[in-house]
Amino acid sequence: MPNASFHLFQLQKVDGRLLQIEQRFLQIDLELSNNPELVAVQKEMEYENRVLAEKEKAMAELGKNIQAKRIKTQQSESSLYSGKNSNPKELGDLQIEIQSLKKSIAVIEEQQFTLLGEIDALTQNITKLQIDHDQITQKTNTLNRNLLVEKDSLQAEKEKLCKEKTVILSQISEEWLKQYQTLASTKNHIAVALIDENCCSTCGAEITPRDVQKAHTAATLVYCPSCGRILYAG
Repeated sequence: MPNASFHLFQLQKVDGRLLQIEQRFLQIDLELSNNPELVAVQKEMEYENRVLAEKEKAMAELGKNIQAKRIKTQQSESSLYSGKNSNPKELGDLQIEIQSLKKSIAVIEEQQFTLLGEIDALTQNITKLQIDHDQITQKTNTLNRNLLVEKDSLQAEKEKLCKEKTVILSQISEEWLKQYQTLASTKNHIAVALIDENCCSTCGAEITPRDVQKAHTAATLVYCPSCGRILYAG
């Protein structure tokens, strides 16, 4: 007949595995809800797209500005060469204005050229980030599928262990269970220690031959003189 500590030792093994499963559930849920690598790429893409949008807006404004100056240049050139105005001062002013407009257009065109290079570099980087994003997403989806399969397997194991625990609990008195629960809560979930070569396997304290023999009996609980855990002789 199994002794008192046998059932408690079996209960501890089941409880220990159930605790591992619950901890793994938390890890899986965290991994499913958060992928730092994917989040980092998404944030970088969002930033690069914002910068690109700002530069494209600036390019559009430059385009409008240069178009307005070209129209003004055409109008001034038309006035200059139409022959309708013979006032030397006014004609001189028109020439100065046309030269100024053309210089301004040249400056804006340089700005457009520089901005176009920046936009091209941003576009290439965003394309690369999109490829990285797609690859990470694909990898994440595969990982998530594997995690969900693992979670289902752990859930099945948990249900089986809970049934085993019910059977074990039916063989443990309320007094034993209370002592076990008290020790488990204060001894880092290890309420029962195996006797290994006449020593407590948890703290290493030596166990007397008398206590080793008592641990083999059916109706008594023996405690480690050092750590206070219930001893199981195996």
